[in-house]
Amino acid sequence: MVRLLRLVGRQLARAFGAGSYIFCVLLCGSSLAMAGTWIPAAPLTTARLTHTATLLGNGKVLVVAGYGSSWLASAELYDPATNSWSSAGSISSPRNAHTATLLPNGKVLIAGGALGTSNLASADVYDPASNTWSPAAAMNAARRGHTATALADGKVLVAAGNGAAGTPINSAELYNPMSNSWSPAGNMVVAAVGRIDTLLANGKVLVSGGYDSGSTFAHAEIYDPASNTWTSTVDMGTSRETGTNILLGNGKVLAAGGPGQSGIKSISTELYDPMLGTWAPTGALSTGRWLNTSTLLPDGSVLAAGGEGNNATYLASAEAYNAGSATWAPAGVLVKARKWHTATLLNNATVLVVGGYGPGAVALNSAEIYLWHDGIFRNGFD
Repeated sequence: MVRLLRLVGRQLARAFGAGSYIFCVLLCGSSLAMAGTWIPAAPLTTARLTHTATLLGNGKVLVVAGYGSSWLASAELYDPATNSWSSAGSISSPRNAHTATLLPNGKVLIAGGALGTSNLASADVYDPASNTWSPAAAMNAARRGHTATALADGKVLVAAGNGAAGTPINSAELYNPMSNSWSPAGNMVVAAVGRIDTLLANGKVLVSGGYDSGSTFAHAEIYDPASNTWTSTVDMGTSRETGTNILLGNGKVLAAGGPGQSGIKSISTELYDPMLGTWAPTGALSTGRWLNTSTLLPDGSVLAAGGEGNNATYLASAEAYNAGSATWAPAGVLVKARKWHTATLLNNATVLVVGGYGPGAVALNSAEIYLWHDGIFRNGFD
């Protein structure tokens, strides 16, 4: 335990300064376990959910828009070195359910989203060097609940979502940051909201799941940038609405979470193999969850945190998937139960969880840190 405290203290010192070593000893004490530990971080200036969080090249985290007591246009920056937040200005229009994508030049593209019942086509670009926003070209189609994927050539693929009429669309488009322009990227096979995208090692994009008018999909399809076309691949074993997909170190994709057609939050998880174009079941979650986050950790494990459980419960539990053993194990308990939050792996190998919706149906301004240490915090795996 002493060795464990020393190692965690050093991790905290790297993240928040030398004084945090003493803080760790006082706060963590005997509660430290191999499952990992969650500690409070400085709170946001503004409570928010359905926002975005993007790790910048300077190591800070940009949190943008979302919904609090109303739709938000404000943005904030988290600095891990000082455990503090500062203003990052405001985007052109309040919104939630938008996307944020880090561009090759270090800037961040915000696209689409919703303002009340209106879905948006507008886009903005954030420049970390000047801490300012500027309008970007508007998308060809308004959309919310869409996907946005940074491609290997520097372009951004935006696909699906709810369109201007408030119904799911199957159109896709490409943003070129060099020309600040959008161009068509073909039509998807299935029109849906809440689909999940993953950039594969071969440069193609896997998009799976989603929902439309009461139907939840197991459908999956592949976008090929070389031909600018979409092709169906094998369906998932379980239909999933707004689940999570994580690209593992072995090139496979872990799909987890989300309710199926029955509305039950499934404990099932599965792996997509791009080489074979097939899905296969893998270890089950201990708790069915939806609107949670999933984060790839430095040791190759995947951290699933919070979300909504069955009977609309707010979850504070976390668990981690070990690709080697294909099993899940406890990963500590969040300081605050939450869903519709964000989780960002920081450069110091900790995970920052921000905002969300908490018990009592309130937007949260709280943030917290998951402490992870290679060879020490391995989420129950040695």
